[in-house]
Amino acid sequence: MSPLFIIGQNPKTYTYAIKGIDTLRMDVYTPAKIEAQARLPVLLWMHGGGFAGGSRKSTDEVKMMEYFTKNNFIGISI
Repeated sequence: MSPLFIIGQNPKTYTYAIKGIDTLRMDVYTPAKIEAQARLPVLLWMHGGGFAGGSRKSTDEVKMMEYFTKNNFIGISI
């Protein structure tokens, strides 16, 4: 039996709030191969910076989300 490799896919981006001129978005990363009825753990990551700096799309945050999807988690980065 060959091992099943789970590969992270490109995130889906959702708008979760609009505050004045700021549009707040989140990226949802899911494993590429999951069963329809799968129950997976979810990691919600909020980067530091107090909305004055940092980004959900920075290299470290993207690498972390890819790591978790490869380990069968759903990752959410806001």
